Amino acid sequence: MNTGAWVRSYLDGVAKEPVPCLFYPAVSASGTPMREALFDPECQSRLLLDSAERYPAGAVVRMSELWCEAAACGATCTYTDNAFPVVTDTVADAEALDEFHFPEPVNDITRPMIEAVRLVAPRAGKPVFVGVTGPFTLASVLAGTEDFLMAALSEPEEVISFLDRAAAFIADYAAAYKDAGAAGVMLAEPSIAMIAPDMAEDLSSALVRRIIDSVQDDDLAVIYHNCGDVRKHLGGIAALGAKGYHFGDAFSLTDALESMPATALVFGNIHPAKFASLTPDAMAAETAALCETYRRYPNFVPSSGCDIGPSAAAPVVDAFFSGCL
Repeated sequence: MNTGAWVRSYLDGVAKEPVPCLFYPAVSASGTPMREALFDPECQSRLLLDSAERYPAGAVVRMSELWCEAAACGATCTYTDNAFPVVTDTVADAEALDEFHFPEPVNDITRPMIEAVRLVAPRAGKPVFVGVTGPFTLASVLAGTEDFLMAALSEPEEVISFLDRAAAFIADYAAAYKDAGAAGVMLAEPSIAMIAPDMAEDLSSALVRRIIDSVQDDDLAVIYHNCGDVRKHLGGIAALGAKGYHFGDAFSLTDALESMPATALVFGNIHPAKFASLTPDAMAAETAALCETYRRYPNFVPSSGCDIGPSAAAPVVDAFFSGCL
């Protein structure tokens, strides 16, 4: 699918469909055990196709980052049927990062996720977007945030080398999704909210630009995702060169829309928890207000501010669409 044309369809006002992150509510609504939904490609493809058919979304989104790459690198994850997968340990010694080896991009953890996309992409009738983890966030998960930041101060060359290898792994992983037919990847880098912009340039932004340059073209869009309070980082984020930017509600979406390039889409930003806590009427009213506030921006696309959890209520998800359309 030509994602350049897909982006232009929004910028030109032809496309207006929202793009929420609905994979985990689809898992829960189907009653499918979480491990089966994640690691059985046939099962996952059915869930994604059902979601594509049921909802008037502009794309099918499966944000499965953070846990997936960490598990592929050897971290232990806990999978329960009513919650997101959770990484329960660290696997990279922050004092010996040069000894850590990243896996091949297609491995026992990622293979079924990639294969599900290969099954879905030709049949969905709309673009398929999948989540990947940004390099700084992945490093923080693998080595532990506090220990990794201490290493960045005490062993900067070793940390940069580790991040270079992490970025290469992520780029190859994104390329595998591209080969499988994905129209885009949503690259999540929320951990930069904890560091200063000048530090983020070396530990994240330079690497993210490299990933974008290596995989983004008319067949694959990179959507940069950050659900943290990254107001101080908006200048650096705007210069990444992504085709889209996806933000949470930790700060005003106005700030993001005013800062990002007008030629890139800006997605956001109903808080995921509200899909479980609001009534349908309240959700419809909130999304209608969001769309009314930002309709003056041609590049605005309504979305959840992050991945919607398995506890989302189906009538509230329906109300999100009724409020947007």
